[in-house]
Amino acid sequence: MSSNAVFEIPTCSYKEIEDGYGTIIDTISAKKREGLTIPFYSNIVEGKNFDFQCRPPVTCRSAEIHVKPHKETLWLERHMHLTQLFIGLGAKESFLMVLGKPTHQRIDLNEEQRALPDLSNVKAFIIPPGCGVILNLGTWHDFPASLGDPVTVLTFNSAEVVEALAAMPAPGEMLGQGDVYKIHLETRLGQKITYNFEITTTATVDEEKRDENFVCV
Repeated sequence: MSSNAVFEIPTCSYKEIEDGYGTIIDTISAKKREGLTIPFYSNIVEGKNFDFQCRPPVTCRSAEIHVKPHKETLWLERHMHLTQLFIGLGAKESFLMVLGKPTHQRIDLNEEQRALPDLSNVKAFIIPPGCGVILNLGTWHDFPASLGDPVTVLTFNSAEVVEALAAMPAPGEMLGQGDVYKIHLETRLGQKITYNFEITTTATVDEEKRDENFVCV
């Protein structure tokens, strides 16, 4: 399926990620997770574990991401055994992630629809400097993109996902290889998926007010 139709998804604050997409990682959310008791260090406030899971072994690597000049998402993928984690390194540059809520367990969809993202909740989220996200199982996602200058992100993944992606000789759909279900959006949905954004500043800001520096469109 292919056409000249274009569907522009909304670009939103990262705070909406916790509405069914994943878990935010920043100092504000960390304070909400305080409470783990380890008696050796009186100068440390321990936080509870985040819900990261995958089939072993786990991999940890970095990637330098760049802006997508056409602001278009060609692919979305999901993982059934991995809550993938992305953290932006550095204090100045934000990054963008296109995410869709999981569809694989929705009883209001048929089997064919559960194998596709629901465009009514696919959004582009702007992740502030030094923050990150842990995706829920089955969350549709594209790899992060920068908003201008290159950004280095740290990602926790599973070896089976990394190896399956690296084994592809060329870009193409992956319908279950190594816990990767990756689809070409225009082929499956018949329209191009685009986004837009505007940033008022890239400077480091007070964490309680950081959302004021991003304009959702």
